[in-house]
Amino acid sequence: MSPATLLLLCPAVVVGAVEVDGFFQEWQSLAAPGVRIGGGKDLTLEVRCARDGEMLNLAIGARDD
Repeated sequence: MSPATLLLLCPAVVVGAVEVDGFFQEWQSLAAPGVRIGGGKDLTLEVRCARDGEMLNLAIGARDD
């Protein structure tokens, strides 16, 4: 796997388990561990994924000091 390749796991959840409301903390129990892009204190992204029978949901958290 090259350094540019990322593996984002996307577990199945029940329909309605994901609420799109802007709170990233809820994804700790719903989604697989996220993929972190970047490093240090400036500009780090974390991407998490969850899917149900109807939707693919992505949460992207950004830190930019």
